[in-house]
Amino acid sequence: QKAGDNHSYFHIEQLVTICLDFFQAGAETSATTLLWCVLYMSLHPEVQSRCREEIADKLRDGELPTQNALLIPYTHATLMEVQGIKLLYNIIKSNYQEINVNGYQIPKNTEIYSNLMSFHRSPEFFPDPMEFKPERFLSEDGRKVVKMSISTFRTRKTHCMGESLARHPLISPSKKYGKPDPESCFMGITRIPTPFHVEI
Repeated sequence: QKAGDNHSYFHIEQLVTICLDFFQAGAETSATTLLWCVLYMSLHPEVQSRCREEIADKLRDGELPTQNALLIPYTHATLMEVQGIKLLYNIIKSNYQEINVNGYQIPKNTEIYSNLMSFHRSPEFFPDPMEFKPERFLSEDGRKVVKMSISTFRTRKTHCMGESLARHPLISPSKKYGKPDPESCFMGITRIPTPFHVEI
């Protein structure tokens, strides 16, 4: 615009949209996923302990989970369960032509919100959908995440001085405020848990 080029296809509105995409798809969803993880880990200390033990056992000192993610399938299954049981957001679609769906006429260029939460909570697709069960995303032997290409688990067990500490939950519901309610949330760009208290 400063150069006086009237043939440019990139405008300030597009820049704002791209910045919002980065925020919504990156920072906001990651932060919200972390909030839900803390909430569910406080309610399920056995899952928390198992994730901690798996990370301590399978990853070397200073190695981030993302650097060797194939070795920690239970931890990944837990993240999938958090994201499945508390679907963070619905993806908005748009139709480019008028369509008819089960007798309903939908004009072209309509914003369509799919109710993915009903799918994730359907016993037809997810047995016991209201229970927190990371195992549903694991193979029968628990060595790989279902529908993902995962390399074989390491079988060697390393011993750590902090192993006994690793068996104790790091996050627990606050004794003063009680357990958080996983069904209570705010709806915005993402589904955010209502404020809760935990002890770390």
